[in-house]
Amino acid sequence: MSSLEFQWYDPCCCTFLLPVLNGRKNSFGFALEFHLPYYALRRSPAPQEDARGLRRCGSFIPSRENPNAFDYIYEAQVSILITGVDEWFRTADCCTDIHFGSEETVLYYYEYDLDAPTGGEKSTNYPIWNPREYFLLVLSCRVRQITKEWSNIMDALEDRLQYHVKHICKSGTLDHCW
Repeated sequence: MSSLEFQWYDPCCCTFLLPVLNGRKNSFGFALEFHLPYYALRRSPAPQEDARGLRRCGSFIPSRENPNAFDYIYEAQVSILITGVDEWFRTADCCTDIHFGSEETVLYYYEYDLDAPTGGEKSTNYPIWNPREYFLLVLSCRVRQITKEWSNIMDALEDRLQYHVKHICKSGTLDHCW
């Protein structure tokens, strides 16, 4: 078997055939990648549809405090691929879903000297030269972002279900209420 293997990479509706070398003798490259799917909750007058048709959007449980506000839950994904022939010659590609307003524009990151793959958490004035260390930093930043998105969903869900749980417990229809 050859030291050259092929992987399919499909971050944003385009498929790329990428040769990935396995680090065996006479290999000359590396590839580091992750793909993190998640859900995001956003308030808007109307759903922000994904023009590509890749991600779904659905309405969320209405709020009792603000019944005229509409919340939507969006499917999303962030992917990064870092490839290179060595630690000094490499490329990083980051793909994020932005159709529902989750990310700043590339121009914003550029104007404020912020690193876009980290979601603006790191300045471009102090680069990380080691691609593996950079990969772990981006992964860490994006996992924090996704954890925050899931926490927002869970907080909203608890808040909206709390009324219903209290109402059911008061009526005595459930034997056990927490």
